[in-house]
Amino acid sequence: MNKKPLLLGTAFAMAMAVSVNASADRVIDLFSVTQAKFFDVTTNGVAESRTVNDPNPYPSPLNSIIGDNRDISVNLINSPDPANVNASASVTAGVYNFSQDTQAGAEAQIQWDGSNVGVEGADGGILNPTGLGGINLWDTGSLFSFDVIFADQGFTADVIVYTDATHFSRIRIDTVVPVSNQTFSLAFAAFENAAFVAANGGAGSAGLADLNNVGALQVILNPLGTGLSIDLTIDNITTVPEPATLSLLGMGLLGMGASARRRKLANA
Repeated sequence: MNKKPLLLGTAFAMAMAVSVNASADRVIDLFSVTQAKFFDVTTNGVAESRTVNDPNPYPSPLNSIIGDNRDISVNLINSPDPANVNASASVTAGVYNFSQDTQAGAEAQIQWDGSNVGVEGADGGILNPTGLGGINLWDTGSLFSFDVIFADQGFTADVIVYTDATHFSRIRIDTVVPVSNQTFSLAFAAFENAAFVAANGGAGSAGLADLNNVGALQVILNPLGTGLSIDLTIDNITTVPEPATLSLLGMGLLGMGASARRRKLANA
C-alpha cells in the first residue's frame, strides 16, 4: 500500500533548568518496554487499546516510563475497506509507531496515567486523569520538545496535560507544510497561560492544568482523523535542559514555531 512517512524522533521531552548544561532527571518514556503491533479494522467508533507496565518500577535506575505504565490506542474513523485499509500502532525496537493506510482516517493516542485497571479497564483504554498522583513537572523541567525527522504532508497532534478531569490544558501542534529534521519546543508556561491555551487548544471545564500537580499526560496523533497516509515513529521522551538562549517570557516562545531549530539526522 502507498504510505507517506511522518516520523517523529528523539526527545519529545521536558526540562526546567535555564542553563544549557543542566542535567535531565525525569524519564517520560524511552519506549524500551515493547507493545506488539495491533490494528483497528473496524469503523465502529471504538478504539483498539493496549496497556503495559514497566518491569522496573520507579525509582529503579532502569525505570523507563513515567508512572510505570503506558497506554496506546488506535481508532479507525473511516475507511473504504476496513479489513484491508486500516491503521496500527506498536512499540518495538525502542520506538513508538503509528501507521495509517492511504484512504484510511484514524486517530492514535499515547497516555501516561499510572496503572489502575478499575478506572482504565483491562486494556487501558479509559484515561485516568489523576493516575500519576500529582507529579510536579516544574521541579525537573520547563519545556516539552520533540524532533520531527520527516513529515511530507505535515501533521497534527494534541499535547494534553491533566491535573484532574476538569483541570487540563490542550495545545494543538499543526504543521501544514512538509517538515524535515526539525526540533519543536513547547514551554510548560504555555500550558498555564489561559489566553494561549484558549487560542491553541482548550482548557478543562474548571480551568487549566497545574504543572506542579500533574495527574496524566496524553498525546493524540492525527486528532482530526484526516485521511493522509501516515507512518509515524516517536523515539525517547525524557527531561532535557532548557537552552539558555530560550526565554519563557516571550509569548512567541510559548508556542512551537519560535523555538524550532534545524537538526542534522544522525547516521544510522
